[in-house]
Amino acid sequence: MANILIVEDHLIEIRKLKFELEKIGYNLKLVGDGGKTIELIKKHKFDAIILDFLLPKLTGKEILEIIMKDKKLSKIPIFFYTAHRVSTILKNEFKLNGAVGIWQKQKDMDELINKIKEICPPEYSLSLE
Repeated sequence: MANILIVEDHLIEIRKLKFELEKIGYNLKLVGDGGKTIELIKKHKFDAIILDFLLPKLTGKEILEIIMKDKKLSKIPIFFYTAHRVSTILKNEFKLNGAVGIWQKQKDMDELINKIKEICPPEYSLSLE
């Protein structure tokens, strides 16, 4: 089963994502603090990361920059999920910086889930390669 790290500091969003992704069959690990994220990523094998933009200690963008500098970690698909309005410029910026894309919390959950299933099906796991 695929392992996904959810980096989110809002309990309601965590519950929504957790419900939808576990229903499909993903294994999840949750963290609400940007500062603990890098430590977790280095300690465990994740097949994908769902990353909020604004987090305590490190922002999602700062976490992405750290991940992209590491040859091994940069292979993990990063999906941004934010409460902020998502413009075409912002989508392009995040894709250029290594993320799969960015989705808006209030309206794009189904689209995000479909993209995760496309890139990282529940039965897939990097740890099996």
